[in-house]
Amino acid sequence: MPEQFLEWTLESAGAGGYGMYRVPGLVVTGSGRILAYYDARSAVEERQDLILRASNDGCTWEERRILVQGRRGETTHNAVMIAERGGKTVHFFYNVDHAKCYYMKSLDEGRSWGGERDLTPVFDGFRDEYPWDVFSVGPGHGIELSDGSLFLQAWLSSGGNTHRPSVVAGILSEDGGETWHRCGIVRDSPLFVNPNEAAACELSDGRILLNIRHDTPLRRRAVVTSADRGARWNGPRFELALPDPVCAAGIVRVSSTHRSHDFFAFSNCAWDDLPGLKSYLEGGRRWSDDARRNLTVRLSMDDCGTWPYGRRIAEQSGYSDLAVSSDGTTLYCIYEKDWLGGQCISPRTMAIARFGVDWVKLQTETGPLS
Repeated sequence: MPEQFLEWTLESAGAGGYGMYRVPGLVVTGSGRILAYYDARSAVEERQDLILRASNDGCTWEERRILVQGRRGETTHNAVMIAERGGKTVHFFYNVDHAKCYYMKSLDEGRSWGGERDLTPVFDGFRDEYPWDVFSVGPGHGIELSDGSLFLQAWLSSGGNTHRPSVVAGILSEDGGETWHRCGIVRDSPLFVNPNEAAACELSDGRILLNIRHDTPLRRRAVVTSADRGARWNGPRFELALPDPVCAAGIVRVSSTHRSHDFFAFSNCAWDDLPGLKSYLEGGRRWSDDARRNLTVRLSMDDCGTWPYGRRIAEQSGYSDLAVSSDGTTLYCIYEKDWLGGQCISPRTMAIARFGVDWVKLQTETGPLS
């Protein structure tokens, strides 16, 4: 079991003809193959590609592959995957212009992909309940539930081309991705403002949990749960132990034969950005230029009820996602790291780290970072 912290730079801004790499996701297949994926943004060519890097050992990484080549003037974005636990099947989703969603499937752990399908009609079904203008799946990864169903989180906005106003939703497949149907909507309210980018996991009792970014003037992550595979949602509740500056996060359930029960890992920029909140309440920007800092990985041993263990892995960061090795002993975190020009929404590199669960436990958090 690796207990030390190891880090690799997958991409640097400007490399490969791309000015910036953003919005990462991460999955591990049943045999242990690691798939890292993210946006590659070219300002010169005015297009975005979706990139895949793979590893069979978590130390050496295959060369960059273009999963989807974007078109000039279009926004190709938000790559999301679901890796099935019991084999080599991987499901892949992405958006175009926040208006279309496409889906592909791999039967060989991401080495090749089947034909593309348009899932936008599934999201059109939400219009009866919520008149969305734009939407996106993810970010990060979706999940395979214990009954074999596939769940993919998404957010919808009626604001034209922005994240707000917004709600969170999901889609579900009960037949391995052949057909999909919409789940219930996690709505906003005066006390729960603009829920959007969410991270999903399945709790030990089968409930789906969504850990959600939002614009509520309480810089703490919000959580909702569903006991009926996303048809209805309970909550929200605000996790006082999880400060957040309005940024995407990652969550993963860790199963291991070496431990008596499953537990959960969570990654995010653990800072409440009170200066940014003050500006937001006065009608200004939502966050400070340096808001996305203190990328921290935390552990929960009680179904995401408490988070007693936490360790910071980067000072300047952004979006992140988590995955766990097939034997449950090793965690992987992919994240935007360091900032260009002091702007926290412009990462300098895309990094990935490998570390053991016990490495995180070496430091115990007694309260939220701020």
